[in-house]
Amino acid sequence: MLKRALLLIFLIHGIAGAQMTKNAPGVAEGENGNCSGKHREGDRLRCYVTFDGKVEFTHVEVVFNLPDNPAPGAPGAYVNFVLRESTKVDDNTYEVSGILPNCVGGTYILAAVSAGLGEKGYREYTNGYQFYSGLTVEFLNGAPARPIGNKAEVGRSKELPIVRPLSSYVRDSEEAEKEAAKKEAARRLKFGSPRIWEKGEGECGGLHQPGEIATCMVTFSGSPDMGGVLLNFNLRTPIREAQNGLCNGILLQKSERMDDQTYRVSGELPLCASGRYTFAQVVQAGGGFQWNDAELASDILLYLRNEDTSSFPNVRAVTEKPAKP
Repeated sequence: MLKRALLLIFLIHGIAGAQMTKNAPGVAEGENGNCSGKHREGDRLRCYVTFDGKVEFTHVEVVFNLPDNPAPGAPGAYVNFVLRESTKVDDNTYEVSGILPNCVGGTYILAAVSAGLGEKGYREYTNGYQFYSGLTVEFLNGAPARPIGNKAEVGRSKELPIVRPLSSYVRDSEEAEKEAAKKEAARRLKFGSPRIWEKGEGECGGLHQPGEIATCMVTFSGSPDMGGVLLNFNLRTPIREAQNGLCNGILLQKSERMDDQTYRVSGELPLCASGRYTFAQVVQAGGGFQWNDAELASDILLYLRNEDTSSFPNVRAVTEKPAKP
């Protein structure tokens, strides 16, 4: 089976249709660049993303998607690719580059731009809605197609895993499920269920703005042997149109153990979309166990009011060469 690393956050066909929209904000294409045209696996693509205002992002990424389903047996492992290496060129522009992986052959459209401010949040700009670009990349994959059915495969990649007998997978899966069930039973017996509360009014719930510190208390009914816990909030109200693409989850990552059962968890609130947030998960720091919203005891509601309009300005252009000063 070929891996298909689909990015579900993008409505691919919708983007393709939206690219034909007239009177959309224009994005100029440079000359003699390499953010479009014909390319193969291993080629480096380099694009330039310019924003409407002065920005200080920690990273900028550019995403290309194949808008149509590939033919059965088509060579290639991916139907999208992401350029992740970014360098600031001037106050408004970032150079974004990356090496092309083994993609299915076809014409890839520029799907989105993502800009991040580290733990302060991120924004995803969708092509055809928040900006417009007609840049495309024609990926050339000359590897022979794999036959369909029971015929022997040809042109197999050296990176493909060795195929084990099906019975081995079934046996390993059953053992993994049994081991997971044992760990879950032990966790529930020893750790118990978490209750989330606040020591002082408004420290955890209530109305907050980005940059403020939220502090929540987490008490387990048992005696959890954990170094720390993280708290994850999710937005439960619709995102305003002007804030489309802003982050919609809040993660508090700093924790201090107060006693055998209680942790104090805090963190700076990011520049996420305004609205009402409720707890989604309590997570063991460093990985391990997690408790989802159905297992959490809490009536705390956090309302985030983000009036910032300068940290994530609109995308002005995606080009193949930096704009002239």
